[in-house]
Amino acid sequence: MAHPPAGAEFVQIRRRLLVANLLVFAGVLAGFAIAVRTVVAYNLRQQQLGQLTALAQTAAALVEAEAEEYPGKAAEHLELEIETLPINDLRVREQGVQWFTAQGQRVAAVGAIYPTQPLDPDVSPAIETEPIHLQAVTVPVTVGNQTWGYVRTSQTLTELDRIMTQLDRGLGLGIAIALGLSGTGVLWLNRLAMKPIEQSFRRLQQFTADASHELRSPLMAISSNAEVALKYPEGMRADDRETFEVIVNATEQMSALTADLLMLTRTDRATALETKSVDLSELLQGLGRLYQPLAQQQGLDFTTQIPPGLSCQGNGTLLQRACTNLIQNALRYTAAGAIALKAQALPRQIQITVTDTGMGIAPEHL
Repeated sequence: MAHPPAGAEFVQIRRRLLVANLLVFAGVLAGFAIAVRTVVAYNLRQQQLGQLTALAQTAAALVEAEAEEYPGKAAEHLELEIETLPINDLRVREQGVQWFTAQGQRVAAVGAIYPTQPLDPDVSPAIETEPIHLQAVTVPVTVGNQTWGYVRTSQTLTELDRIMTQLDRGLGLGIAIALGLSGTGVLWLNRLAMKPIEQSFRRLQQFTADASHELRSPLMAISSNAEVALKYPEGMRADDRETFEVIVNATEQMSALTADLLMLTRTDRATALETKSVDLSELLQGLGRLYQPLAQQQGLDFTTQIPPGLSCQGNGTLLQRACTNLIQNALRYTAAGAIALKAQALPRQIQITVTDTGMGIAPEHL
């Protein structure tokens, strides 16, 4: 027999599981991508910084050599052997070298790119974003025991930015592909994991429907026979009549319960609660008559205090079920003593109380 389609609640569960799994996986991938990007950017920046520092030290060595060869010669008159530097490579790499006196006056420069900001020996390395994104390194030039001046090397970060942009695109594309593949895998795993649960739910649903349907006939027979007996009370004792009324009341409760179970098997969604005027006095008095014999069998004193005329707007079946649960709980956990079912009208509400002399309920379980 073909199974009916999965209920809407299972579709929603699968969707929620899919979203939750994808969010967790996306968080893990995002953390991994951020870590990779941070490490790569740091290593590239440090590599460039090392190259600029080495270039600055080489340029500073030219000054130191010239100053030692011509001691006492003014800094601005030194003839630096700039041709010893790889000038073509500087232009290709978009690097620049500048020499400054101790007072910050520029003596010479070679290369393609220079910072626009004045020399600040205390800030090294320095990053400049306008008009060109570049990085600069400043090293002091020491002649003897005195600082003769400074050398500042610089290089644009255009290539580094381009590499990081490509890395970002690659990581983003990789995350998207990974999420797509993982989404497909999660859907397959969810269906695999939910299949036994759905099958169990279908079997339970089918059993509930069958049991509810099969119970309706015997309950109807019991109720019909009890009602016929009440219609012809000749020769019936008063106690017998009360017993038949209890039977009718119990079968009505069972019929309502089976109807509710049958309704649950026919729909996957919660239905709107039907309410109407409920005679609470009659409902509670019927429960008292129903459970009075059971209490007597257990040796319990079962009393009721139900004033007439109590009514409210609600669902009679659910109200009856709630009160039944309270009474059955009292019967189950009262070994000896008494049980009382009371009701009273209060301003804007009706209070129903079930008291017993049983073991009670621990505060944490109330």
